[in-house]
Amino acid sequence: MNMNDKKSVRGVIFDMDGILFDTEKLYERFWMEAAAVDGFTMTPQDVSSIRSTDAALCEEILRKRFGKDFSYPQVKARRIALMEEYTRTQGIEKKKGVDELLSFLQNHGIKIALATTSPLVRAEEFLRQGGIRSYFDTLITGDMVSHSKPDPEIFLLAAKSLGLSTEDCLILEDSFNGVRAAYRAKIPVIMVPDRDEPSEEIRQKAMRVSKDLLEVLQFLEKYGFLVNVCQA
Repeated sequence: MNMNDKKSVRGVIFDMDGILFDTEKLYERFWMEAAAVDGFTMTPQDVSSIRSTDAALCEEILRKRFGKDFSYPQVKARRIALMEEYTRTQGIEKKKGVDELLSFLQNHGIKIALATTSPLVRAEEFLRQGGIRSYFDTLITGDMVSHSKPDPEIFLLAAKSLGLSTEDCLILEDSFNGVRAAYRAKIPVIMVPDRDEPSEEIRQKAMRVSKDLLEVLQFLEKYGFLVNVCQA
């Protein structure tokens, strides 16, 4: 890689579920449990198909899968209630390396943003529960944008909110749609797989794939915040 093709990172944009918190397994569990109440057998693959998408697209995908008798609003409301009860009583588990990476970035003067399709109230609550809210300079959530991932809007808004150009940012994502959104925003993205291993398409769109956030930290330490610029 030619060093002339690299730019220095000044801001890092984090996805939330599957990157900061081990919550994707909970979404999977409670989507399936919520659908089962109405007699629908939802699979992990069905949940994967709606990961990091907005409500309208989720409803379209699930109605196509289960038919017109599938009540998306009803099942979604039940899934939310089940998950909220679980996280209220059991808490949420942070992903490996979260505290170390956030502390490292803050200590090096790197701005930090959250860009999640979850609503603001849930994002604030999860960050508070995880004890990491103070690290974030800005939060961009699903209720602040018109289009969900894989549309790049949420990442473009996050960069703007940090006062940085897209060339100055790096994105950390676990979902296919998140990587696609980053690529469309022309912002370098590291994929840290959670529930889904990257396909060849996703490997081509990501600048690298790391097994966890500690590996991302090691990469940033090694290269001094220099990353490849995404190609158009």
